Amino acid sequence: MGAIYESKKKSNNLNVKKSELMIEGADVFGGLREFKNWLNSPNIALGDKVPAQLTNTLEGIEKIRELLDALSFGNVV
Repeated sequence: MGAIYESKKKSNNLNVKKSELMIEGADVFGGLREFKNWLNSPNIALGDKVPAQLTNTLEGIEKIRELLDALSFGNVV
């Protein structure tokens, strides 16, 4: 039962982080639609990977948040 609980806990944490990412991204881009467009477009800072492909792990979400931070400070990513 411990493994099941840990798996659900990780899943819930991932969902919370995804929700936070969407809010942060919409704020940086001025709207959810604009953020989703960026999220689904290849990004040179990610080796031409699509950022949305990284949203399945906490590490990937953190990488996207780092890019959002850079964008919010005026960097091009």
